[in-house]
Amino acid sequence: MKKIALILSFSLLIMSCAGGLARPIQRTAVFNDDEYLPYSKPGKAVITGQAFANTRSGEIRYASGRNISLHPATSYATEYYNLQVVQGKWLSNPDQRFITFEKKTTSDATGNFEFKNLPAGKYYVVADFSWCAGRTPQYIILGALVEAKDDEVTKVIPLVVRSPVYYEERISCY
Repeated sequence: MKKIALILSFSLLIMSCAGGLARPIQRTAVFNDDEYLPYSKPGKAVITGQAFANTRSGEIRYASGRNISLHPATSYATEYYNLQVVQGKWLSNPDQRFITFEKKTTSDATGNFEFKNLPAGKYYVVADFSWCAGRTPQYIILGALVEAKDDEVTKVIPLVVRSPVYYEERISCY
């Protein structure tokens, strides 16, 4: 019986060290309706870009057919971007209003994307994608802060902000 208890305790210890029992970090930023008000109506700004990365061997890999997200750059979104996107910390569930302001599009075969009819303002662009380097999965997260202006097309090339070891979709390279 002691042996089983010891094995169970050791297993729980290993899981907690690996993040298996990690608890989400509580958000400190508060959703502020006034910050989101300028983003609540359609506008005349356009953000276009291309999501790609260079491999260690110098090849270009495109975020082909991937979701690209756009968030108004408010204090609430800045906390999300800095902690979850860049640092990889697991945040508690967001305020549902945050999700209603998120815009998504899908990139084409060479990672090109476009967001139209945006109100002028600052936005965070976020993308993630993966590929195989031999039998090793590679996974990166791209991000950028961009300012969109009315009646203008703003071009952005999101940069690699994080290359996590753990990949949620568990791609197979075999």
